[in-house]
Amino acid sequence: MGLFNTVGSNLACVHCGAVSSYKVQFKYGNCYQYEYEIGDEIEWSGDDSSYDWGDPNQVAVVVEGVGGPCPNCREEFLNFDVFTQNGIIRDVRPHDPKYDFDEDRPESNIIELDRDDHAN
Repeated sequence: MGLFNTVGSNLACVHCGAVSSYKVQFKYGNCYQYEYEIGDEIEWSGDDSSYDWGDPNQVAVVVEGVGGPCPNCREEFLNFDVFTQNGIIRDVRPHDPKYDFDEDRPESNIIELDRDDHAN
């Protein structure tokens, strides 16, 4: 994944359902190993840095996230969705396939949400 940030959250494993604490890796904002919690504001370099992923002017996005291994079933590479609104991390959830992240196009790991989507 190269440089990334992490967000800590208690989440259910997408395989066995056990709730555990995860550090979910994601690429959004200034990707320089920042460690976030839900409610934190995303950092941006402000200088068109190559470490910046996404656009700080986007109102609401969902970003591909990866966590694991699960301490219960040991499954690795668990997929999660990281939600931001107005530059603040609002939620982390198990991946919903309605968000189509394309592994062959790294820029597709950020999806801008419409007004109806980010309220859910």
